[in-house]
Amino acid sequence: GGGGGGGGGMMGSSSMSGAGGGGALDACAALDPMNEHHAQTHIPAMEAADGEVAALHRHCAACKDAMAACVHRQLQSISALQSKIRDMRNKQAAFKEVGQRQEAAFRELRIARRIPRVYRACLAEVARRQAHTQLYSAQARQLAERMARSREREVARRDAFVRSHERYLPTDVVAALGLHAPPPQCEVTVTG
Repeated sequence: GGGGGGGGGMMGSSSMSGAGGGGALDACAALDPMNEHHAQTHIPAMEAADGEVAALHRHCAACKDAMAACVHRQLQSISALQSKIRDMRNKQAAFKEVGQRQEAAFRELRIARRIPRVYRACLAEVARRQAHTQLYSAQARQLAERMARSREREVARRDAFVRSHERYLPTDVVAALGLHAPPPQCEVTVTG
């Protein structure tokens, strides 16, 4: 009975493994069409998508390289323009300084342009001053002559007075009164 039981146990296990083995084979057999479908449909689609992604990657890398080169060229251009701007500012400062010196030189030229007119005015002023000096000297001479004539008349009057009245007065009284004093004298001189 025990051997039968053991044999029965074997049988049961072999039939189970047979049933289980058939299920695994069935499961593997069911995977074959799926594997074939994947191999024929999905893998080529994935390979095509991978090729497209690789192509897109190459395109993006080329675009990135082109953009980097463009940015590099633009930065070089900006740097060159900044250098030109700096040079232009330096030149502008230099031109401004030269312009100021030129302005000073032209100012002197404008002054020099006035020299003939100023010189003519100076000559006219010299002539006017000479004429005034001559007129002033002539007036001074006339005044001196008038004063001299007036003094001569006064001397004559005093002499006449002294002659007519001196004999009636004592000499010390005549001297004390200053009747012998000459009239004041005026000298007219022109200097300068």
